[in-house]
Amino acid sequence: MTAYDQEDIVISAGEVAWASSDDTVGTIDANGLFTALERGTVTLTASADGVSGTACVTVKHRGQTDHGLHRGWKDPAVHGDRL
Repeated sequence: MTAYDQEDIVISAGEVAWASSDDTVGTIDANGLFTALERGTVTLTASADGVSGTACVTVKHRGQTDHGLHRGWKDPAVHGDRL
């Protein structure tokens, strides 16, 4: 995943803190690379400078995921939008 600021500029990996809500379903590394581990749903969070965005990822089986993005609490996004 790639995080962008309000001016649509990529935030460098060192400035973004990535987190997974359930490391048994999938993990996300310091560069924003998500690795699916087992079936289930996980929320990924990117945080930088007091601002955060989330992506919900559903792992259905190896090699297939569905995801929905949300920028903040009330701003849903669609596939292809940036966090």
